[in-house]
Amino acid sequence: MALSLLKESHNRKRFNCGNERINKFLKESANSAAKRNLSRTFVLEGSDETDIVGYYSLSNIEVKVPVPHKLYKKYPNPLPGVTLARM
Repeated sequence: MALSLLKESHNRKRFNCGNERINKFLKESANSAAKRNLSRTFVLEGSDETDIVGYYSLSNIEVKVPVPHKLYKKYPNPLPGVTLARM
């Protein structure tokens, strides 16, 4: 089960997936992005609850339906959505 990233208890420094951009986001940007409501990061803990085995981040988006589209009147515009930002 994935849990929200906790600055106080998850050791981000030991995480290494082999991709420096992905490592850097978790280590340097994930907490500040959550504070600014840009994304939420969820982690999978290892056998030691402080170890991070993997993570993903979700960001909110708006999907705008063009006026001439047949679904324009059926749904609110813009539609709320979620983007899998990092994994």
